[in-house]
Amino acid sequence: MQENIYRAISDWKKELFDFSKRNRLINCKIGGRSLELQYPEFDSVVQHFLIDGKTMAFPWKSMLIDDSSEDNEIDADESSETDNNPLPQNTKQRLPLSDYISLIGHGGILTNLTDRELQSKLKRLSHNAKIAQSEHGINILFVAMGFLQWYETDTSDDPIISPLILVPAVLRKTSLKAPWALERYDDEVVHNLCLWENLKFDFNLNLPEIPEQGFQDYSEIESYLDNIQNTIFTEGFTRRWKIDRRCILDCFSFQKMAMVKDLDDNKETIASHPICRIIAGDNTAFDDIAQGYSIINIGAKQLDEQIHPKKVFSVLDADSSQQEAIQAVISGKSIILDGPPGTGKSQTIANIIAEMLAKQKTILFVSEKSAALEVVKKRLDEVRLGDFCLDCHAMFSGKKGVVKELGRCLDIPCENYTSYQDELEELYATRQRLNSYALSLHQQFGNLKISPFEAHGLYLKYKQKQSFRSKHDNPLDMERSKLLEIRNLFRKLSNSPVIGNAKNHPWQGCLLSDISLGSQQIKKDFKDIANEIRLLPCPG
Repeated sequence: MQENIYRAISDWKKELFDFSKRNRLINCKIGGRSLELQYPEFDSVVQHFLIDGKTMAFPWKSMLIDDSSEDNEIDADESSETDNNPLPQNTKQRLPLSDYISLIGHGGILTNLTDRELQSKLKRLSHNAKIAQSEHGINILFVAMGFLQWYETDTSDDPIISPLILVPAVLRKTSLKAPWALERYDDEVVHNLCLWENLKFDFNLNLPEIPEQGFQDYSEIESYLDNIQNTIFTEGFTRRWKIDRRCILDCFSFQKMAMVKDLDDNKETIASHPICRIIAGDNTAFDDIAQGYSIINIGAKQLDEQIHPKKVFSVLDADSSQQEAIQAVISGKSIILDGPPGTGKSQTIANIIAEMLAKQKTILFVSEKSAALEVVKKRLDEVRLGDFCLDCHAMFSGKKGVVKELGRCLDIPCENYTSYQDELEELYATRQRLNSYALSLHQQFGNLKISPFEAHGLYLKYKQKQSFRSKHDNPLDMERSKLLEIRNLFRKLSNSPVIGNAKNHPWQGCLLSDISLGSQQIKKDFKDIANEIRLLPCPG
């Protein structure tokens, strides 16, 4: 069964790949929604932005040439631009870039766009990056440095342009008409993993990865790009494959490729994990889970009896089903917590985190979108447990932000808390009394096998009915079969023509409680009446 898990890992990787031309990491069409940095030159952008980590800016051309025409309103709404209705153009801003170079300072960036076009494109890029950061906790805005021009086949005439080096970036703006600033985002510089995997998969071509220590100066960048070019030539690919040194700003999403890398780097760990083996179809892993954990099955009805309040560290209200889920996790079970919105899933997760913190365990809470994380984090903040949580999804979560937050939490002084052991013992005793009362209320007694709760319900149901005498002094001694027999007889009696129509009975309203005549005389008189009735002629 071991080969099954490796086959499954390979299949999982294939499902994560997107080698289609729709993927901008594979087929990056320069122009369109991307923004090419046409000035300064490639080496200057690399040195200033990547090596030195300095901020760069996009100055407004209208301010450089003192152009105040109406067409240059840089705060125009980008929604006014469509394919059929482009933004108004200003011919003054179509001057050669060389006319602006002497007017911008060090760190300025020039493009071939007018101010309104530049504002529209940068605003859209910034908006898309913020949405991805807010919803998924990932940065997708990069300055792509260096591109590989390659071909799918030797006979193909259509080149494919793919970025090589991706430098995380963020766009900021201090005021409405201020120039956009391009800053380094606090994350690692990466190579285009999607392209690397595509070339490995289609051409068996292994390109060199970025050095672990990164790039310390521009010469290392040049050496790295030359190394890629030499690898391509060494492997015998046509010299039509070449590296183009240019920089563009665009949004690239490759979080799935990070999952591919995780599958590669942790293949052995995944293959040995019983849950991963079960997902891969290895049913023998169920036995490994049973042996690996001391799992105690505690149902909702046994919680009060088996779990003392001293052992409960939940910080929010939880019903029996939620407590059952919490205890399942504590005992080592792997569970799926399912339910419609508003049923307390996030509340249960917050309680599970609190329980694990009390046991000095570390918890990793992962969600595809930030909304679920924010709800749980808010609940933990409200009960003063938020300082135990490192919110890696938050906007501050660059390397510096993580270190700063860790330092803040480590500097928080220890707090003294009042002991509630006596109150918890009293709670336990009260809970036992209440449970004992509920148990007695529903316990069946006597031969009738009826509980006080059921008897009380029957009493309330029939107390308005007319009562009758019974020869049974102690009904609890009656056998249940006898009770059922009597009940069936009464049902038959109630359906008889005489009793069933009690309102029209000849003795309806009779209040006599004692009859002076002897019973034998009454029987004789009734027989005489019956005989006389038989002698009467039939009608008609």
